[in-house]
Amino acid sequence: MSGSGVRGMRYLQQAGATSIWCNDCSPATHAALAANISAAVAASGAEGSSSGTSVGAGAQVKQVQLPLMDGPAWDWQLSREAECESAGGGLPVARVTHEEGGRLLMWCALQRQHFDLIDIDSFGGNASFVGLALGALRYGGMLCLTSTAGPVAAGRDPASALSLLGMHLAPVPHANEQGLRMLLGVACREALQRGLVLTPLWSLYAPHGPVYRVMVQVGVPQSRKDIEAMQGQLGFVVYNGETGERFTAGWSGLAAVLANKALKGATPSLSGPFWVGPLQDRQHLEQLAALAEQHGWQGRDSCAAALPQTKKPGGVRSLGELLQLLASREVPSLHPRIRRLLEVDPQLARVVEENPRLLRKLQQQDPPLGALYVSLIVEATSYADAAGLLRAAINQEAANFVTITAVFDRLRAIQASRKGGTRDELQAAFQLALQEALRRLPEANPRALGALARAAYHLRQPVPPEEHQRIVCQFVSVMRALQTPPALKPKPGPPPHKPGWVQVKSGGNGDKEEASSSSSSSSIGAASVSDTSSASRGNSSGSQQEGPVAAAERGASRRLAEYDQNVSNFVWAILSNYQWQLPDEQLAALMECVRLQPMSLPQDNANILVGLVRYAGFKGLAAVGPYVEEGGTAEVVLQRLLSQLDFLDRQACSDTLVSVGRLWMHCPPGSLAALFRRGLETFEEPAPQSTFTGGTDRLLSISKLFLGLSCCALDILPPEECRAALELPAARGLAQEFAEHSFSPQDFEMWAEMLIACCLMGFSPPVGSQQAYASLR
Repeated sequence: MSGSGVRGMRYLQQAGATSIWCNDCSPATHAALAANISAAVAASGAEGSSSGTSVGAGAQVKQVQLPLMDGPAWDWQLSREAECESAGGGLPVARVTHEEGGRLLMWCALQRQHFDLIDIDSFGGNASFVGLALGALRYGGMLCLTSTAGPVAAGRDPASALSLLGMHLAPVPHANEQGLRMLLGVACREALQRGLVLTPLWSLYAPHGPVYRVMVQVGVPQSRKDIEAMQGQLGFVVYNGETGERFTAGWSGLAAVLANKALKGATPSLSGPFWVGPLQDRQHLEQLAALAEQHGWQGRDSCAAALPQTKKPGGVRSLGELLQLLASREVPSLHPRIRRLLEVDPQLARVVEENPRLLRKLQQQDPPLGALYVSLIVEATSYADAAGLLRAAINQEAANFVTITAVFDRLRAIQASRKGGTRDELQAAFQLALQEALRRLPEANPRALGALARAAYHLRQPVPPEEHQRIVCQFVSVMRALQTPPALKPKPGPPPHKPGWVQVKSGGNGDKEEASSSSSSSSIGAASVSDTSSASRGNSSGSQQEGPVAAAERGASRRLAEYDQNVSNFVWAILSNYQWQLPDEQLAALMECVRLQPMSLPQDNANILVGLVRYAGFKGLAAVGPYVEEGGTAEVVLQRLLSQLDFLDRQACSDTLVSVGRLWMHCPPGSLAALFRRGLETFEEPAPQSTFTGGTDRLLSISKLFLGLSCCALDILPPEECRAALELPAARGLAQEFAEHSFSPQDFEMWAEMLIACCLMGFSPPVGSQQAYASLR
C-alpha cells in the first residue's frame, strides 16, 4: 500500500517521524520504494527533520528476516551513537516489507508493536484492514483511511457496498459526502466492537480517482456515555429526490423519519448505517493551520507545484485555503433552513457544534424557528451563551414568552452548576431577558411570570421598583380572568306560536299532523300540552347527559388546575423576595388568587405557607395577620394540606409544621401530631439516594421535622400531644440515626436545629446518642 514511498518520505522529512514502516504487497515496487526511502533518510541527516531531530547521520541499510514472515525486511538503522539519542527506542529509522497488508497488521498486533499513526491506502475500499489496524494502533493514536471505490460510494454498486461494508448506499447527488461517511462508518463500527471510541479529525474528497480520505483519532472511553454517544453517531440518511431534502435518523427514529409528511407521495432513497456525526474536528484543524503557518506552508507559492491545476474558478490553491474550507461551519446533514440560519449567526453555529446531542436532535427534525431557539437555550452552558441565543432570537423576530421563560429557567440551572461564568455575565443575561419580558408584559401568562419571579429571587437580581406593581398586576388580572367562571350564553329558543295555532311534534313514522281551532279552549289545551312536553323533554335530557352549564364549569376547572404550580411559584417567589415592593392591596389580591386556586399538590400549598413565613420575617407578623387569622387564606391552605395528609412528603410535613408555629395559626386538635406522624412515616418509605453522608437530604429532613414540631410545641401544640409524638418508636429511632450519622462541625447547621428542637421540647435523645448530642454543646 506504500506504492513508491513518497508518502513515507514526507512522514520522515516533514512530519518529524522517528521511525516509519512502509509496506507494499507487490515486490515490483521495491526499487522505487527503497530509492525514495534512502533519499529521505539521507535528506533528513543532511537537513534535519521537522522536529529538529537528525535521523540520517550514520544510517545503514540491512536486510533482516522477521519471524513468521515470508519475505525479508530492509531496515535503515542508525549508528550506535545516533541510536542512543533516537526517540524511536532502537527501532529502525525506516523499514520496507512486501507482505500482505492484513497479515502484517496482525503480526504487529501479536508482537505488541503499536504505532502512533497507521495510514492505509489500498486499491478500492477493502474494509477488512480497518479492524486489524485498530489492533496495531496505540491508544490515542491516529488512523488514516483511504478509499477509491467511487461506484460504491456513489450508490451505483449496492451489492458490493452490502457485502464489503455492511451498509446500503443509494445513488444520491451528494456522493462525495456519502463516501466519507461510508469510511467513517466502517471505522466507527470496528471501534465499537473493540470497546474503543474515535473522533474524526478531518475528511477530504479529491475528484481525481475519486479519492475519499479520512483521519480519525482512536481512544479509550472514559464512561458508558462515551460509548452511547458513539453509537448515536451511526445512523441513516433519507433523501427525497423530488425536493432535495435530507433527513438524518438513528435506529430508533428511522420509522418516524420515513413517516414524515415531507416524504409522502415520494420515493425516498435510504443510505446507511454509516457515520452521521461531524466530519471535522475544528480544534485539530486550528492546530494544523498554526503548524502550517509556522513552517510557511499556507501560501500559494509554497505548495503551487504540489497542487494540480484546476479549471474551476475559486478552486483550492493553497493549504491555507484547504484548511479554511475544512473548518467551514456548515453542517451538511441539517435542513437547508437551519443551515442558512447557522451561517448568518456564528454563536448559534458554535453552540450547535459544541453539543453533539443537540446536533443529532436537529438532524432528525426541522423545528420551527422559535422552537429551535428554545432547544438551543436549554442546552446553553454559560450565561453568555444564553444571552447570545436570546439576542439572536430577538434579531430573528423569533422571541416570545416561551423563549424568555426558557432563558430564566436556564439561568437558574446554570447558576446551580456554578460553572456558568461571572456575576456580571449573569446580570447582563438576566437584564436582557427582563427587558424583553417587560416589553411583552401584556402578553405574559402565569407560567412566564412565575419563571421571572423565581429567577429574580434565586439569582438575587434586582427588578426595577417601578415594574414591581406592573408585574403583579398582570399576574392578578390573568388569574382573575381564568378563575372567573365563564358566563353561559343563552341559546335562542323557538319562535313564539302564532295565536290560535298548535304545533304537534310528528311521530316516528314521519307523519305531520296539524290542527287548528278558533276557540279559546283549544288554545289553552294546546298550550298545556306544549308546556308538559317541553318539561318532559328537559327532564329526559338532564337524566341522560350533562347540562351545558355543568360542562362549561368542568372545562374551566380543568384549565384552571393547569396553573396550580404557576400560582404557587409566583406567590412564593414574590413573598420570599425582600427586595420586592408589594402594596397591601396587591398582597390581598394575591391571597385571593390563592384562595380561588384549587391546588391539588401538597407542595404547592406548602410553598404558600413558606412564603408567608418569609414575608412576615422581614415585614412583621402584622403584615400577614389578616391572612393567618381564622377564615383567612392561610387557614384555607392548611385545610387543603390536612385533607391531603396521606400524600404529603417529608418536606411538605416539615414546612407545614414550621409555618404553623411561626405564623401562630389555629389548628384542629390532633392535626399537628398527625402531621408529625406522617412525617415519620415518610422516612420508612424508600427514597432515592438515601445515603449517610454529611449534609444529605435525609439527615437534613430529620432535623427540619423535629424543628417544625418544636415551633408548634411552645403555645400551639398541647404538651401531652407533643410528648406522645416524641415517645413514638419512629421518632426515637430517627433521633438515634441522626446522632450516629451526623458529624460536627461540618453538619453544624443541622446539629444546631436538632439540638434547639430537643431543648425546646425537653426531648431526651435515646441512650447512646446523648454523648453525641452533648458534644456539640
